[in-house]
Amino acid sequence: MALYGLGFRAVAAVGLVGYFAGAMRHSFLILLAVLLPAAALTQVWAQDAAAGNLPADFYPKPACVTPNSTKPPTPTLSDPGAVASYNFKVGQINKQVTAYNSCMQAYTAKVDNDIQGILATVNGAVAEAMGRAAPPPPAAAGNLPLGFYPRNNCTKPDRDALGSAPSPADREAMTAYNLRAKTFNSQTAAFNSCLAAYQDGAKRDIGRIQAISQAATGHGAAEPSSRQ
Repeated sequence: MALYGLGFRAVAAVGLVGYFAGAMRHSFLILLAVLLPAAALTQVWAQDAAAGNLPADFYPKPACVTPNSTKPPTPTLSDPGAVASYNFKVGQINKQVTAYNSCMQAYTAKVDNDIQGILATVNGAVAEAMGRAAPPPPAAAGNLPLGFYPRNNCTKPDRDALGSAPSPADREAMTAYNLRAKTFNSQTAAFNSCLAAYQDGAKRDIGRIQAISQAATGHGAAEPSSRQ
């Protein structure tokens, strides 16, 4: 779903504002790859500070527990006890990595639902202004609850208040109509401008969600340590 083009007609004319490395056991266990360096999230978040329709820090960062990334010293194969200790420590780290990767995947899988939720809300406002059916919201919540995105506060012009155009021969009625038309057109311009600003804010909010998601998935899984 993309953002709809915006527009509300004035009396004359108004333009449309428009994806683990598996644990291998031979002599030594191999450390699993971690999907995300934790520092990357903070970095991307700081780079995208402009607010949209929500505060700059509205979108939650992953609450996944970062696994221990310190590889234990590699023992010699002639020391079975040391090898067993090494493999135990690596196995513990790999459990942490598996849990972390699963958590990150669950987080990123929900990102699209949040974006679709924003699009449904914003496009619903545009559809209402243009007399069209509103698009359906996502079927499930993302990392935020359904309906989290704020509706716009734009005031829609009252077309009924304009009334019908009188006969050109009735100059007094025509003058009064033209004054109402001028007011209506001014309200229409303000309404279209407000909707456009609302849509632009939604684009920035979606961009912030995408930046967080990219930080969580864009680096890919690192190569596992080679077997000794």
